[in-house]
Amino acid sequence: MRTRDREFLREDWSRRFGRVARRIDENRELAFAPWLRPELSISELRRTVARLRSGAIRLADPRISPLMLADMIEKSVEKELLVRWIVAELDGTSELRRSIEERDENERVRRLVAGFHQLKKSPEASDPESPAAQRVRHLHRERRNELGRPRRRGRRNTGQE
Repeated sequence: MRTRDREFLREDWSRRFGRVARRIDENRELAFAPWLRPELSISELRRTVARLRSGAIRLADPRISPLMLADMIEKSVEKELLVRWIVAELDGTSELRRSIEERDENERVRRLVAGFHQLKKSPEASDPESPAAQRVRHLHRERRNELGRPRRRGRRNTGQE
């Protein structure tokens, strides 16, 4: 990976992490909200909050206020959304890193193929006993094994018509 790419990734990470830290700092009150169970969907919880606020749901324990429970559920939903945003924000860094590494790998392969073709055209490669010709044969065999043999062109004559 190039120095420029490493610096870009470091700056991108700092920018993303700064956004995450600011967002967490802005939402400190969510730290005390309870965690949701994984099987609960946010839309179901929002509908439950609306029913609690409208009075359509009666709680078994009269000491618990439906409005207080609705507030707690809303804070839990906000906390869940915050966590999802943080994961998505920080996951973008790994996607960016993966694309840079893939680009570097493609460039490395392109350079290797260009070097192979340049070696193949060199005058030393025309002598079958020279080290250059042996290297060309070795590289050709490696590329053929890696890429596979090309399909036959034209129709095969199997003798059966």
